[in-house]
Parts: sequence; C-alpha cells; structure tokens
Amino acid sequence: MLDERTGTREIDAYGGLWGKIPMLSFFFLFFAMASAGLPGLNNFAGEFIILAGAFPIAPWAVAVGFFGVVLGLVYLVRLVQEVLFVRERQALPLPDLSLREGALLTVLAMMALYLGIHPGPVLELVQAPVQLLTAGGGP
Repeated sequence: MLDERTGTREIDAYGGLWGKIPMLSFFFLFFAMASAGLPGLNNFAGEFIILAGAFPIAPWAVAVGFFGVVLGLVYLVRLVQEVLFVRERQALPLPDLSLREGALLTVLAMMALYLGIHPGPVLELVQAPVQLLTAGGGP
C-alpha cells in the first residue's frame, strides 16, 4: 500500500508515518508484530510448533532456526522504527486508508489474531496429510 501511494519501496524514503497516516501505520505495526511472532498472533503458533516439534530430533537445527527468528525480529524492529517513528525524510503526499482498505486490513488482522489464539482448526486440516508424510505410508 505504501508502494502504491509513493512509488517506492525504499525504506530511506519514509519516516514519520505514525503521525501522518495513523490508520495505515497501525496496521503496518500490527502485521510487523505478527510477522515477528508475537504471542497471540498467527506466526507465533507456527514458529512455536515447528521449533518445539523439531527440538527432540535436531536441537542444533532448532538453535539455528531460533537464530533466524531473532535476525528477522531485529530487521522488523528496525523497519518499524525507520518507517513509522523517525523524522520525516521526504515530504510525501500520503492519504490514509480508504474505507475499503481499512475493511480489508481489519478482516486480515482479525484472522491473524484468531489463528494466533486458536490455531486448532487449521492444524486439524493438515493433521492427516502430516501423519501420512511422517509415517512413511501412503493411501
């Protein structure tokens, strides 16, 4: 959405968006936290299940994977800081969210929250194929 509004994806072109376009900035921050694996949001459930399930079999691989998660977190914190909270670098004419964009992002945010709090239904969907793959058997 920022690229559509400004024509650039360069982080250095942005800055100070929190005070300029608060609704888009809120969703930017929300989805950055979800991507970082904040507990209660969608990525946390997936990351935790993968790391906890792999730990008994390959603890070194889990340590490397955890290091990757930490590197991603560092990148996301820096991204959020540079885009939302530093002084504005360029005077960019940016409109905030339209009603349609706000509705779409609200639905996506509710899905991310639901999957983080209650991932069971999605896990049940993939349970049978995962059992087939891990058991080495086929139909």
